[in-house]
Amino acid sequence: KILQAISSSSSSSSSQSSSSSSSSRSSHSSSSSSSSSSSSSSSSHSSHSSSSSSSSSSSSSSSSHSSHSSSSSSSSSSSSSSEHIPDTTSIQELVTEASLRRHITSLQAVADMSGGTRAMGTVGYENSLHYVTRHLNLLAPRLTWQFQNFTVRYNKPDPSSPPTMSTTAPGGAVTAAEEGTDFLLFSQSGFGDVVGAKVAIVSELGCLSEDYADVRLEAGKAGGPVFALVPRGECFFVDKMRLARDAGAAAVGIYNNAEGLFRGTLGSTDPQSHIPAVSLTRTKGSALAALKVQGGAVSVSVRGSFVETATANIIADVAGEGDAGSV
Repeated sequence: KILQAISSSSSSSSSQSSSSSSSSRSSHSSSSSSSSSSSSSSSSHSSHSSSSSSSSSSSSSSSSHSSHSSSSSSSSSSSSSSEHIPDTTSIQELVTEASLRRHITSLQAVADMSGGTRAMGTVGYENSLHYVTRHLNLLAPRLTWQFQNFTVRYNKPDPSSPPTMSTTAPGGAVTAAEEGTDFLLFSQSGFGDVVGAKVAIVSELGCLSEDYADVRLEAGKAGGPVFALVPRGECFFVDKMRLARDAGAAAVGIYNNAEGLFRGTLGSTDPQSHIPAVSLTRTKGSALAALKVQGGAVSVSVRGSFVETATANIIADVAGEGDAGSV
């Protein structure tokens, strides 16, 4: 019933929702590495993954919850009558491709008008909350919702000092890498200035401690910090960062297994322990591997601060059939 109301109300008010969404957006504020396509972290992590969802997502979640309830009810059928086992067929039929695409398009518009992101702590996240609550209000009083407010901690890059990366050839020639073309900063990257780091190549996919033997070898030598060069694939970015850090690396670069750059996040668990981390194109990864053979060095500078910010989830409830006390 929630889905049906959302579907019909969204269809009838799609043009006005779009315009009101724009108004709201202008006034308010991943990550497994196995995929070879460009990723967004979270949306898409991210920087920090947005925990809000569109009405369609809420509907899908509702369907999943109903399915779970059906399973539990069925296991205790000896004490419950069959009339209390929900039929999810009608709910599933209300989740249509057209409705999903409509909400996805609207949420992408929110990101486009909010600096390209809907990540936690950003204007895009706040605008996403407004989008969802506007659609939930169409279902009142049958449905009620509330904000779940809480505080999160994360690493926030300094917008006045963009991250930099450069390489130094054995002869002393310095070549600057271009952010957005050669590299991107991972969401939740650590901060610091890593100057003249030796390149250490991580074997296999960098998902096991033994893959970081070269990092430990270089870190054990005198002569400056170590930059771990890790291929993308199989395990989470944060796992690669932690393994590189624990092996002695001062910074880490994860290069793509396909053409182009990708966005990623290290997650917000214990962000103060993270080291500077960047994603690299496959071409840049190959160039850094060649630089190791030549005896060159890498420098990375990431400025920012550890901050706390208030954010919120949305929790919606609908009364159960025939029982005002159930939801």
